[in-house]
Amino acid sequence: MSSERISFLSRFMAVFRYTECGANRRIRNQDMKRTVDLVVSVVLLLILTPVIALAALVMMIVLRGAPGFSQIRIGRCGKPFKLWKIRTLASDTDPSLDSTEVNLLRIHPLARLLRISHIDELPQLVQVLSGRMSLVGPRPHIPRLRDQIPAVYRLERERLRPGMTGVWQLSRFRPDDVIDGAVCDRAYFLVQSFALDIRLLILTLVTGFGIRQLNVETILGRRRLSSPCLDSIRSQLCAKD
Repeated sequence: MSSERISFLSRFMAVFRYTECGANRRIRNQDMKRTVDLVVSVVLLLILTPVIALAALVMMIVLRGAPGFSQIRIGRCGKPFKLWKIRTLASDTDPSLDSTEVNLLRIHPLARLLRISHIDELPQLVQVLSGRMSLVGPRPHIPRLRDQIPAVYRLERERLRPGMTGVWQLSRFRPDDVIDGAVCDRAYFLVQSFALDIRLLILTLVTGFGIRQLNVETILGRRRLSSPCLDSIRSQLCAKD
């Protein structure tokens, strides 16, 4: 066998081993991520079920309606699913409203407290346990907001389970700020790792479950993505589909 052919085969095997190593690392990260989802969601449900039940009971009395409600969101592989929350709005409120539109409504002070503290989102722990969601991941989109993102980036973000917390959820960007939010989700997709997920969970606790919001660079860590890189992602997303 000639030296050129041997050299070619060596380079090919090196690329194959690198690709295989990367694939195995991603699978290992996903396995660890799912294990953490299961363990943490079970523990939190055991601890917080009384809190969820009490909050739901209070809202049922205050709003005189069902204690919970569901809203259609887009999940993994682009499949719609029902996102569960404790009811904080009147039963006749349009369920497709985004957070900015909801904030313009008159909301009962106790309901507003549940929304600010994110206690209304605790029922989603059951959906983490079932595999519909993850503790950390892209923000689950309302269908009409999802359509504003270029298709190639929608497919990218929908390879992941939507998360209760994540880069967008912790950032200063509004929930309806689709392009800036998509920048957060794409940045997370590009640098996703098990260590980053742990960092995001810790930041969620440190910031009071997202009450104190942060810059994207602070959330990701400056070594992962710089501001110029984020600006580049934003330019790509703003380009025509």
